[in-house]
Amino acid sequence: MKEQKKTFAEIVGDFAMKPASHKHNDPENGYSCLGFCHAVLNALGKSFPSSYGEITLDNFEELCPSGQPETFEKLKEFTGTLGNEVNPALVVAGD
Repeated sequence: MKEQKKTFAEIVGDFAMKPASHKHNDPENGYSCLGFCHAVLNALGKSFPSSYGEITLDNFEELCPSGQPETFEKLKEFTGTLGNEVNPALVVAGD
């Protein structure tokens, strides 16, 4: 019997009640925001770079401390390198 693929909502739901962490990127100890994105995309079968310039999952919190405006800007810059740009005119409710 062929295994049915999980939906995005089901995959994200698998992470519900997992702890947040600034120092770990695993299901038992929790995920940083970047680690969470990495794990979700991995679960979806999407490739995700293991680093962005000098930033990796292991040194992200050290180089980009939580709550800093520079960290938010770096995350926005990084996420801009993922996926494909979508024409705003084509966006529909639920996207």
